[in-house]
Amino acid sequence: MWEGIDAWWKALTPPVQAAVAGGLITGIVTLFTATVSVGVVMYQLRKQRQIADRSARRTENLKLKKEIYLEILKATTDAWAKRRNMLEAANLFKKTMIEAFVYQGTMRFHLPAGNFKDFLRMSTERIETGMPLIRLVEHWEIVAPSISKHREALRDVMMEADPAQGLFILKSALTLHRLEEKEDRRRWEPPSREELEDIYNTIRDLEEALNRYGDWIFSFERDMQNALLGELFDRKLGEAKMLRYDTKWLLDGFGAEALVEEFEAARKKKAEQVA
Repeated sequence: MWEGIDAWWKALTPPVQAAVAGGLITGIVTLFTATVSVGVVMYQLRKQRQIADRSARRTENLKLKKEIYLEILKATTDAWAKRRNMLEAANLFKKTMIEAFVYQGTMRFHLPAGNFKDFLRMSTERIETGMPLIRLVEHWEIVAPSISKHREALRDVMMEADPAQGLFILKSALTLHRLEEKEDRRRWEPPSREELEDIYNTIRDLEEALNRYGDWIFSFERDMQNALLGELFDRKLGEAKMLRYDTKWLLDGFGAEALVEEFEAARKKKAEQVA
């Protein structure tokens, strides 16, 4: 075959040979250019597809993170509300018990606020709203690895809050039972100073435990905002502390405030001795 091509080539005149060679070179260049162009187009299409896939994955990732955050927000909002209900009920009971002791035998007679069924219901609701938080911490670590550091902290604050809450329910029930036994509630006798101080310390222990539980909820929710929404809004929240409200304003009169100051001083002294 090559001998035939060689004979054919030699039979051509030099001008024709030049024209044929030029055509062949032009064809080869054209073919090469076309091949390179096709390769570039295919490469660009592949890159565009990869970029589109990454963009789609990022969009789905952000969508999932948003859904997870809304799930977390619902759980933390419910837990916060039930914690607040329990805390406010305990503080109101503490306030009215102190005032009942301070103003006994006067025209400003007070009865303890609350009842056992309500306290038990609020206690149960507070515990039940903690369970979804546990499930969230266990389920979504793959999406937000920083969630893992909250697992042990949640266990600790719940193990502290639950017994403190149970002790409050028990001691408040004993007091309220004595009240319910009286046909004329005005004949109810407030607890002794020692009994009142014991109830006061029980409620203060509960208050501190629920405040630490609230601190955990606040910290958890804030960290999840950063982990799940930080990329979406391109910013991170800094550290912040949960605000506390002073319950002394609930007390009615200087006699009650003075008694609380005495109880707090004794509580502080005892804590220093233990330490």
